[in-house]
Amino acid sequence: MNADQSHYWRLRRQLEADITAAWGTPLIYFGQPSASAKGQRATVRVARSRARSGRQVYETWSFSIWGSWATGWEVRDGDGYLDDQANLLILRLAPYDEDAIPEVSPDYAGIGFNPKVTEVRYIDGTTDDPARGVLVEFTITTKVYQ
Repeated sequence: MNADQSHYWRLRRQLEADITAAWGTPLIYFGQPSASAKGQRATVRVARSRARSGRQVYETWSFSIWGSWATGWEVRDGDGYLDDQANLLILRLAPYDEDAIPEVSPDYAGIGFNPKVTEVRYIDGTTDDPARGVLVEFTITTKVYQ
């Protein structure tokens, strides 16, 4: 492994550590859970890919999150507290509107990355029954090597 590769992997490990520290377990909290959703945890799947542009390397983290319907989701920092100075991402799903998929209004504070919501849909692929759950997919792309 040459010096460039070693430097890249060191930065990648640091990025992984930062994300783990910022989004420790449990990752998902319901903003205002209904009685039926209280205490449930969402399922989170994470995939990573890499792209290179010259000497710059970009990591893309793709998250798929699904869980029971609630009026909001909060992804908090590892200590479980919301803090404007902490690394956190809040995804809020608006109340169900039968004429549209839920509105997504991300609120970012100090996350240090560039998250973007790419899709919101119900688990069964329709918008007919929000009680069955939702799937939220988003990606984070950050430059990790230069």
